Amino acid sequence: MNYKELSLDETARWVRQEKRKWQTVRLINPDENREIVVTPEGFQYGDFCQRKDRNGCAACWNFRACHMEEKVYARIRKGNQMLQIRTTPFRLMTESGVQVPVVMECMHSRPATGQEMNRVQSLSSRRNTVGQGRDSLTGLLNKRGFCRRVRKELMKQQQENYVIITLNIHNFRLIGELYGEGKANRVLMILAGRIREGLSGHSYAARIYGDEFAIFCRSGGFQESNLKKLLKDISLAVEKDIYHIQVHAGVYAITAPDIPVPIMINHADMARKSIIGKVNRRFAYYNPKLMKKLIKGQRLVNMFKGALERGEFTIYLQPQVNRDKKVVSAEVLARWITPDGTAISPAEFIPVLENSGQIVELDRFIWEEAARLLKKWMGTPLEPLTISVNVSPQDFEYMDVVNTFISFADTYGIDRKKLKIEITESSILSRRVKESRVIDRLVDAGFQLEIDDFGKGYSSLNTLKDINARTLKLDMAFLQMTDKDKKRGEVIIESVIQMGKRLGMHIVAEGVETVKERDYLIHLGCDYLQGYLFSWPVPVPGFVEKFGWQFGL
Repeated sequence: MNYKELSLDETARWVRQEKRKWQTVRLINPDENREIVVTPEGFQYGDFCQRKDRNGCAACWNFRACHMEEKVYARIRKGNQMLQIRTTPFRLMTESGVQVPVVMECMHSRPATGQEMNRVQSLSSRRNTVGQGRDSLTGLLNKRGFCRRVRKELMKQQQENYVIITLNIHNFRLIGELYGEGKANRVLMILAGRIREGLSGHSYAARIYGDEFAIFCRSGGFQESNLKKLLKDISLAVEKDIYHIQVHAGVYAITAPDIPVPIMINHADMARKSIIGKVNRRFAYYNPKLMKKLIKGQRLVNMFKGALERGEFTIYLQPQVNRDKKVVSAEVLARWITPDGTAISPAEFIPVLENSGQIVELDRFIWEEAARLLKKWMGTPLEPLTISVNVSPQDFEYMDVVNTFISFADTYGIDRKKLKIEITESSILSRRVKESRVIDRLVDAGFQLEIDDFGKGYSSLNTLKDINARTLKLDMAFLQMTDKDKKRGEVIIESVIQMGKRLGMHIVAEGVETVKERDYLIHLGCDYLQGYLFSWPVPVPGFVEKFGWQFGL
């Protein structure tokens, strides 16, 4: 369900408007159970809103708005007063892009009539069932319970220094898709158990959401060695039951105790996300640069739709050459060029669009541009070239990939075999992809499939056995060998190439940067090579100008 999102300025203006209509208007943050005061410049906390009677939140008229995010109208008697109440949940957007849950309570009060005293339910007799701030699966605190415990601890021990740590299992969704919900829940229980074992006095742990966990503890009790051991213990415990996993952690040292606890959690999470994909790092510390990165990422999300409509996105081509160094194909890559000529790096906008789900819109645009280019090359010396396009895991979640490709191919009248589709191993392993037979349907429709990023954490012989892919693309990490592991790396490369060849697959090596690497890969039997040694990604006109001579242009 989508809830209204308002900026600080919009919220402050709304409060002023409602105060002209209602006797009492207040804003409540349900995560910390406190009133807040909002101005265009920011917001600050006020008193706790928790009721003083023994029923607490259970007797509060804001219960459904705070805990279930539902708009509520109520007419309740409190003593000899009749209360007319409207509570509205919404999301307050801070300047950094963090969403803070807020409930606006508007209320009128008047003396109750004799009839109302006899017939209208009294607030003191009202009961609601409300959770005790615990996660039902793991027994740890839930997010709301965690936020309240942390806030009370910070208020009691103002001279102490604390940290918040967030933990997350990389690509946890795959566990559920491969092994089922039961196994996935077992992994969460193992993780929660290891976290619980490491807690000491004045420490709290919570399952925030899904596979996201948080720990609050004193700085004096936090040691990097203990965190490393915890992450290792979790991985080993789960590995015995299922398979190897990667657990990442982010650490935020609480330097400003008055900021909302959810934002503290967000800071730690930003640190954690900054190391995803970095093989040798398991945890990171928050620093203000990450906040700037978050703000910049949110700005890109806000700019994206307009930029796409204005034509700021274009396609670049990176050639793939055969063993004779002749260009035979090209991979299509997205580039974002602003009106003033500034190029926004894909390393900046691709992860942001993936996190926001907007990558789906960009992928559709790129696929159609590729089909349009193949149409343009028909009847020219460039017609023999094929083009490869990437498919993001989110594409399978939000669109019918097969029918989309068929539609583009038929609209532009191109040979489907010339539009090659690159799919990562993690996408292939997805239960949704398997159940919908996407891979088989694409092959049956006449498209050529390429397994992209082979060897990037999920390599499986079953992937090669079960998927009728035409091409195997070796991940560039295979080429990044130090002197220490060079020999072992070469054995792996040689084995993968031989295995692919015996399966009748073409082998493409990505990330080739030196002549030595090129000659070595050709010697091992690679069919095609791609990398900066041959060309950086270039605009379509530049591609034609640079390589057209090979086709008589």
